Amino acid sequence: MDLRRLVNYTFVDSYAQGITKINIEFWQAYERYLKMQLQAFGDIRDKYPRYLMTAHDVMAQNTSLLEHIPSEEDFTALTADIQQLAHEGNAYSIVVPATAQQIAEEGIALSHCMGSNAERIASGEQRILFLRENKAKEEPLVTLQYSNDSITGAEGLHRRGLTANERHFLESWGKAKDVRIAA
Repeated sequence: MDLRRLVNYTFVDSYAQGITKINIEFWQAYERYLKMQLQAFGDIRDKYPRYLMTAHDVMAQNTSLLEHIPSEEDFTALTADIQQLAHEGNAYSIVVPATAQQIAEEGIALSHCMGSNAERIASGEQRILFLRENKAKEEPLVTLQYSNDSITGAEGLHRRGLTANERHFLESWGKAKDVRIAA
């Protein structure tokens, strides 16, 4: 870690986040946040989150997903019946995640908490699909919740809703795949 950056983050950035006391709770939350990244990714991807407490809570919920769906084989079995929902359009694609790790990483990258639905995902009651731009298929854009032949939720970065173009694509895809768009 860069000591100067850490001091700046601790005493300047944290104040801008609304943290008024740098005490043991701050350091414990920061340490847990870094450890959860090591657990989830094997390395630390974001040393200085813009909003520590929110990033900590989102990371905690998304890493719980990994605890509920332990193996790739189990996850593959859970998604076998939705593989036909994958689709590539002109500008956007619907992608079926290959691993639970991808869902956790998606939630962390977009700062929403799909991990809070971990038990429903693990039981197969709810599925997750990704809406991606074709020009950047590996970059998270929108996470879709799929249940009972319906898209029941759609969340982009910081829980934003769908743009007009994304909604138009999703509605066209839904008609083609016989999926109701309730989000």
